[in-house]
Amino acid sequence: MEVLTIPFNKIIFSLLCLFALSACTAKSQPTAPEDTTATSDFRSFQANLKKEADDKNKHNYQHNITYQQLVDEPNRYIKARIRFSGKIIAILKGSEYSLCHFQIDDDSTKIIILTIPDEQLAQQPLSKGDEITSYGVSEGHYTYESPSGAFITLPMLEVRVFEMNN
Repeated sequence: MEVLTIPFNKIIFSLLCLFALSACTAKSQPTAPEDTTATSDFRSFQANLKKEADDKNKHNYQHNITYQQLVDEPNRYIKARIRFSGKIIAILKGSEYSLCHFQIDDDSTKIIILTIPDEQLAQQPLSKGDEITSYGVSEGHYTYESPSGAFITLPMLEVRVFEMNN
């Protein structure tokens, strides 16, 4: 019986080729889909940062929308960024938001309801009689029942930023 001997370097070469071939075929096999949750979360985080920056930029708010336009065509201005100056005439504290009656142009017939996050008011408190410029997003109308039983409907603005005028 004859014994076959293979030189050591040919064995090593054959093993290396076998490993290389298995590595190439492993890469060509389909892989599990990537987890897009992290990418999606990051994009959402970036979008929120941009929105917050846009909300704080006072130049993004229109000053040419009038009180009467908000009264007459509330749906047309939903989510519009609007700026108004006026005086706080009443504040109703809430658990997350406070509602403020806000008088425009020293005219008692031009009242807007402002919703202001309580965390914002904790940083910069407001009082009745304060004159401010509010920068916010139109939320249409707000209707409430007065003590006399009459229903009152007023334009409503969700305040993103405000500054004291007095």
